[in-house]
Amino acid sequence: MTMSNYADRRKSERRLCKRIAKIQCGAGSLPRDCTITDVSNGGVKVVAEWFPERERALASGIFNSGSSVGAILAPPVVAWIILHSGWRAAFLLVGLTGIAWLLVRRGNRALRSPR
Repeated sequence: MTMSNYADRRKSERRLCKRIAKIQCGAGSLPRDCTITDVSNGGVKVVAEWFPERERALASGIFNSGSSVGAILAPPVVAWIILHSGWRAAFLLVGLTGIAWLLVRRGNRALRSPR
């Protein structure tokens, strides 16, 4: 094996490792031009429309902490469900919770911007 073949092989292995790492971290699931900041802009808009100026900092802190709290609480809860009811029940419960939240949110017409 020549030195250039070895270097090419190592380069392709590094590219493959980077792609696998992106997929594992979830970066591969977002479109290329979409970042986490773009996703949270909806929360910023809601805070700007619904809260008076002096209460916006607290509201922003609460909605920003939601993803962290969810990331802390979800793994042990889902693990507990898997241990007691199996992975299918955990899958269904998490999915049905999301669908129920969507239906409650869509059904409540009072939750419209005050402006």
